[in-house]
Amino acid sequence: EDLVQLTNLSRAEISEGLGICLSLAKKIFRAHGLHEWVYRYLGPIRARMKRLVAEFDTKVCRNAKLSEQQVRSQRLIYDSEMNSLLELHQRTAQTFLDNWK
Repeated sequence: EDLVQLTNLSRAEISEGLGICLSLAKKIFRAHGLHEWVYRYLGPIRARMKRLVAEFDTKVCRNAKLSEQQVRSQRLIYDSEMNSLLELHQRTAQTFLDNWK
């Protein structure tokens, strides 16, 4: 169960934090049935979330010409897409964990 909580980190980050080499960390994960690492599959979702935040910042926060209504409209679009990405992130992680058990 302790290993499952570490799925938000890369294997390299985990091995560095534990003070062991990456090869040993992989051996430990495999010994516990973790042959794939969910962090890798969640990378594109995290990247899209970062791009979405940057787009919102550029379009809305830095644009003084937008009316309050336009800002609210953009915020609704942003919130909707971010919620969809968060749900996808959670479903992907849960699928990984379900397959692991």
